[in-house]
Amino acid sequence: MDQLALSAMLADITAVRQRSELLRQYKGYGFNLLQVLGADTDEVKMCRLLYELLSPQGSHGQGTKFLKLFYQEVLGKSFSEAEIAASHVYREYSIKDQRRIDLFLEVGAYAFPIEVKIYAGDQEDQCKDYFAYAKAPDGEDAAMYYLTLDGHPPSSYSTGAATGLHVVPLSFAADIIPWLDTCAKAVLDTTRLRESILQIKQAMEEVCGIMNDEEQKGIEAVLKKSFDNFQSAEKIYAAMGNMKEDLLRTVFREIISKVTEIKNQPRVIDDFDYENKTRLPRYYSLQKNAYPGISFVYHEATHGIPLVVRAELDNSFYVSYFQCAADGKKYLSHQKICELLNIKEEEIDHDADCWFVKLDVIDRWYGSLKDKYGGEELPDFKKCNKSWFDLFDDAKRNEFTTLIADRIVELLNR
Repeated sequence: MDQLALSAMLADITAVRQRSELLRQYKGYGFNLLQVLGADTDEVKMCRLLYELLSPQGSHGQGTKFLKLFYQEVLGKSFSEAEIAASHVYREYSIKDQRRIDLFLEVGAYAFPIEVKIYAGDQEDQCKDYFAYAKAPDGEDAAMYYLTLDGHPPSSYSTGAATGLHVVPLSFAADIIPWLDTCAKAVLDTTRLRESILQIKQAMEEVCGIMNDEEQKGIEAVLKKSFDNFQSAEKIYAAMGNMKEDLLRTVFREIISKVTEIKNQPRVIDDFDYENKTRLPRYYSLQKNAYPGISFVYHEATHGIPLVVRAELDNSFYVSYFQCAADGKKYLSHQKICELLNIKEEEIDHDADCWFVKLDVIDRWYGSLKDKYGGEELPDFKKCNKSWFDLFDDAKRNEFTTLIADRIVELLNR
C-alpha cells in the first residue's frame, strides 16, 4: 500500500472514531462514575458492585433475578426457584490463615469460590486454598472460579503442587459483560437501575479494550474495503506493540539516568526489574499486570533483604519503600523500618510476599504530582491516554521522568 492510500485509510478510521466519540459525548457516555472514582480497575470496589448485584438482599430490589442469571449465564448452572431463593452470597468470605475469598456462593449442594483479579498478581497457594471450600453433589467435580479481564488461568504459584484441582477461568470480557447486558435488559422498566448497570458494563468494556458496536462495525467496514487495508492494519497493530514497549523502556532508562546523576545508589536487579526479558512484553500482552519497575538500595540489610526505593508501574507510576521476600533472607523488623523512615508502624502494609509503605502516603504525592503536571490526567500506560501519547515528545517525557526521578531521590535522601 502506498503512502497516499495508507493516509486515506487512516483518515477513514479517524472519521469513524470521531463520529463515535461525538455520539458518545452527545448521549452522555463520556461521564462514568466508576471511571471518575477509579473503581473500574479497583478489585475491592468491583467485587462490592458484583456482590451488590448478586445478593438477593441487594439495594437493587430485584431479589434473586440477577443471581439466577449469573448461575445460568456465567457458571452454566440451573437451579430450582426454591434453591436459588435459599442461596447465600458472601463477599470477602473468611477462611483459614486470615485469607478471604472475594465472592463465595452457596446454592443447594454446591459452593462456588470466586477469585477476582483485575491487575493484581497471584498469591502463593491462593487457588489451592480456595478450592478446598468448593463443593458439588456426588458424581460431579467441585470447582472454584478464577475471574480475570481476559480469562487467563492462574499461575502455578497460585495452584501449588496440588492434584485434582479444578479451576475454571472466567473473564470480564466474555462472561461478566454479557451477563451485565442481560441484567440491564431484565430491568428495562427500572430506568435508574438499568442505567447504573450499563455504567458498570461500559466501564468494564473500556478496561477490557472492547469497542462499542458502532465504532467496531465502522472500522471493520473500512478494513473490508480492500485486502491492502487489512494487511496494513495488521502491520500497524504490530508496530504499535513495539512503539509502546520502546517508549516504556525509554522512560525507565531516563529515570535511571536522572537518579544516578544525583545519587549514586546501587540498583537491585530482581525478577520484577524492567530489564527482565518477560516484564515489558508481559505488561502489554497480558491483561494482568506484570509490575515492571526499578529499585535503588536505601538501606543494605546485613543477612537480610535490602530496603529499597522502588518506582513501579501499575497503570501509572508509583514510588515507595519496598522489600521483597527472598529465600533464606529475612525482612528488616518493623521497628527498624519505622526508625529508618520516621513513620508509624500502621503505615507499613505487609503480606507473605512483600511489604511496602501504604499507598495513602503515595496518593498524597500523586496529588501533588498531578498539580505539578499541570492539573492534567497522568500518563496511563495501560489505557494509553493522551498524556501517555505526549511522552513521545522529548520535552514532555523529560518533564515526566524528572518528576519521577526527583521523587526517588527525595525518598533516598529521607
